[in-house]
Amino acid sequence: MPRILIMEDNLQLAFEWRDVFELNGHQVVLTHSGEEAIEVLRGGGIDLVVSDLFVTNGKGGLSVIAALKILGREAPPVIAVTGASSSIGDDEAENRFLAQARRLGASDSIKKPFLPAELVVLADSLLEAHC
Repeated sequence: MPRILIMEDNLQLAFEWRDVFELNGHQVVLTHSGEEAIEVLRGGGIDLVVSDLFVTNGKGGLSVIAALKILGREAPPVIAVTGASSSIGDDEAENRFLAQARRLGASDSIKKPFLPAELVVLADSLLEAHC
């Protein structure tokens, strides 16, 4: 059973995503700040990370991605998530925060709002490719 770490400070979204992942046979560890996520990642045993880039009162997803590089072992795939709007040039489809997360090492990204099922499909494809 894949273990997925979700780092999301919006509790409604965090619980919604957790429930959908669990319904699809995944085990979920919820955290609400980058500090908590990094602590869980230090312990190992995580197969995939879903990380919001911006959280209130703490380190966000970019810190989580950077910490994975510092841990020095094979990092799980990371899905970067944000609802922040910032496009590159005239291309509204390219969010610069998500592009930066991919440059830093995120495996993929998704912009809020999205359906939880879309997140599960993306996660499953990354888990399949990683294993």
